[in-house]
Amino acid sequence: MFKDALKTLKDDPASWRRLLKFELEPTFGLDIGSSSVKLLQLQKDADGFSVTAAALADVTANGGLDEEQAKLNIVNAIRECLQLTGIESRSAVCGLSGPQVAVRDFKFPALTPEEAESAVVLEAGQACPFHISESVVDHQILSSTLEGVSGVLVAATRKLVNDKVRSAANALVNAVLMDVDGLAILNCFTQTQSRVQGQTIAILNVGSSCATLAILGDDNSPFVRDIQYAGDSIIADVANVKSLSRERARQILVTEGCNSLQLDTETVKRACQKLVGDITDTLRFYTAQQKNAFIDKIYLCGGFSLVKGFAEFLGSQLPAKVILWNPFDRIACPVVQYKDIVEKSGPAFAVVAGLAMRSI
Repeated sequence: MFKDALKTLKDDPASWRRLLKFELEPTFGLDIGSSSVKLLQLQKDADGFSVTAAALADVTANGGLDEEQAKLNIVNAIRECLQLTGIESRSAVCGLSGPQVAVRDFKFPALTPEEAESAVVLEAGQACPFHISESVVDHQILSSTLEGVSGVLVAATRKLVNDKVRSAANALVNAVLMDVDGLAILNCFTQTQSRVQGQTIAILNVGSSCATLAILGDDNSPFVRDIQYAGDSIIADVANVKSLSRERARQILVTEGCNSLQLDTETVKRACQKLVGDITDTLRFYTAQQKNAFIDKIYLCGGFSLVKGFAEFLGSQLPAKVILWNPFDRIACPVVQYKDIVEKSGPAFAVVAGLAMRSI
């Protein structure tokens, strides 16, 4: 059903709008994470994007003891975001990330659209680390010539898609479109930042449970890798080394940062070692595949990027300069009540900003 909906969207956007009956209802971005939910609604005019609604709500910690309670906590966080903004729209664009999502490029000989679609499913079955029979697959052709076709495919397990849709529905929200977090980040960057012709862009989004490295090459082909070691894992390692509770370790990092007197350089280095290693290996893999690629900057965003000193620390460990990126440096916020959240938490809103920029 999800795949059919996407196909309908591409073939006949007008009928898709009529089907969902939201011609007059604007969509908003809804980033449903494991530790927080972010909502963002944007308006676009000749001058660019501007914020019309923004909210962030923490997901109550559950300790992993009760799955149903954990789901309810997420629903409550969505409801809190809706209440904080007071928006009337209930049509959301949501994002997916993690081991149940795969983004891969493909190159085939010259094929008809129908042949290309079948070839994409076969390619996904070989390239994705989960059963395609239990997944949703979609693709976008980037180039089609007499020599062949190339593009990018996206696959996600039906369970993950259904979980997101269900969480939104339980908060009385319609998930009208699904995106991939890595692609949403790239969308946000390209919509708000100037880019030198042929430049390769690398963006690192570090959240609580997942870090996403998204790269856009000089041929505009996206590369996305999700790393299952992020903020929560770093906090757990710090807590273990310093014999602290996880909540206390989190509090120290959030309030005092990586350079806290209660920590030391070796503790932070050890806690981030796996993340740094996974990022470095991914960059090496990418540059080995793309011979002309040169990555000299990594734009850092995500909730954990707000930890004081984290960007500087990563910059000292990675083979590229790390720059803390706040997309709201280029997105206007005329509504006073939302200025504080986008100024203080802007880098954490990169994914949801990319989702909010999607149009149907």
